[in-house]
Amino acid sequence: MTGLGRNKSDKVITTNFVKFNLLQNGIITDSTIDTASGIKPNQQWKIFAPVNVINGKPDEFEVIDILSR
Repeated sequence: MTGLGRNKSDKVITTNFVKFNLLQNGIITDSTIDTASGIKPNQQWKIFAPVNVINGKPDEFEVIDILSR
């Protein structure tokens, strides 16, 4: 799973975690996480969260948590 994130704060984010639930037909089949470090104010980063397709390819996802330090 890929996408873009952006630091919209005026501070450097030392470490950032974005957690996702992966769903197939509305059922959670897996979860995944992306991490990034040293993100400057207004800087973007590429989100890459691996997806295991053993249980089938998800048809949607939901962000379940964002933790920034």
